[in-house]
Amino acid sequence: MTGSVPVDTAYPDGAIEQATLDGIATNKLLSSPNVGPMLQGATIGRTLHVESLTPEIPAYELVEVLKNGSVVANVMLVHRDDGLHFGALRPVTDGARLPDVASVMEGLSSMGSTALSATAVWAWSDESMSPFDPLWRTVDASGSTNYVTPTGQVSSSVHLTSSP
Repeated sequence: MTGSVPVDTAYPDGAIEQATLDGIATNKLLSSPNVGPMLQGATIGRTLHVESLTPEIPAYELVEVLKNGSVVANVMLVHRDDGLHFGALRPVTDGARLPDVASVMEGLSSMGSTALSATAVWAWSDESMSPFDPLWRTVDASGSTNYVTPTGQVSSSVHLTSSP
């Protein structure tokens, strides 16, 4: 997370844009010398819902933050019982986009693997140590489940760890 402890305001689950832009403003990220200039006048882009692999971690949304049409950061909005909460912001380089189901399925197909579905999932694990880099849980025609890492590795299991 860039900045201090997030201001904890709840937003309705459908208010992704408001939760993102208000979270940036109320957490004083617009005035941060590190990220403020790139966040001035920002809008939101694509979103990605991420399911949790453990009960201790709630599901969350990853949201692209755009400046002049390019992705400059990703925001994590956490789902809690009372709604969405701003969780963290991570600057990105080179306009890196969030992954999407179509690109994951295409990547698997190019490796000779087929999946009927793909869902973004995450927990602290050997395969992904950042909630900004979720895994993809895939299910094929035989019902087998595999996980695709952020680097494109395919595994039949996830090796959970404790947070760093």
